[in-house]
Order: sequence, then C-alpha cells, then structure tokens
Amino acid sequence: VSLNETSGLRTHIAKDITIEPKGKVQTRAGEPVESGIVKLFYKANTQTKNFTPWAAEEYRQQNPIILDQDGTYAFSVPPGIYYLEVEAPGYHTFTSGLYTFDQATTISDDITLEKKGLGLWNGFWEWVKGIVGR
Repeated sequence: VSLNETSGLRTHIAKDITIEPKGKVQTRAGEPVESGIVKLFYKANTQTKNFTPWAAEEYRQQNPIILDQDGTYAFSVPPGIYYLEVEAPGYHTFTSGLYTFDQATTISDDITLEKKGLGLWNGFWEWVKGIVGR
C-alpha cells in the first residue's frame, strides 16, 4: 500500500492481508439455504454453563445473521467459547459443537442442513406421485 502525503512524500506500508472466506449454509445437494438465520452464542462466564447471544454490535457486526440468496455468513470474534445455531424454514435446526478460541478468529464453517420429514402420509403420497409421474 502506498500513501501520498499532502507534502508530496510517498509512504509505503508492507502488510499481509488475509481475507477469510465466508461459511456456506447449504442443502445436502450443495444448494445455498436462503431465508435462514445464523445465531452465535457466547459463554460470558466460564464458571457457569450459561450461554448468551454474542454482542456482535460491539464489533460492528450483526447477530443473528439473516441468510441471503448466497447462504453465507461469518463472525469475527474475540477469544472465548462459542456455538452456532442455524434455523431455516423446512429444515431441522442445526446446533454446532463448541468453539474455543484463545485468540481472535473468524467462525465461518460450512454447514449442511437436513430437510424436515414430510410425515408418514405426505411421504407416502410423494412416493406414489413419483411412481405415477405426476
């Protein structure tokens, strides 16, 4: 990066920049899940088992994140203990395992959501329609 100063001097700054990829919330077929919600929870007190929604606004971020047509999300977080919860219409709620970080990092794992079952009768009816071709 080069900065042009008002005095006419040019200052060069060498710095490595890493761009973390966003995580994808997708179906088993790899299609992005739209209209879902990704929530991040934080363990504020390590002496208890209680988690609270992570205060993303303190870090100029949003929590929860509402998924768009790309189904992507990312949280850049300080050290701590966290877990994710993902909800989307027509899919089972996903709850991650615990993430434990001793330094700032980005949470952006790819997540596959499982479709909710149709129920016995509806599942049977969909099977019949598939055989009959309607």
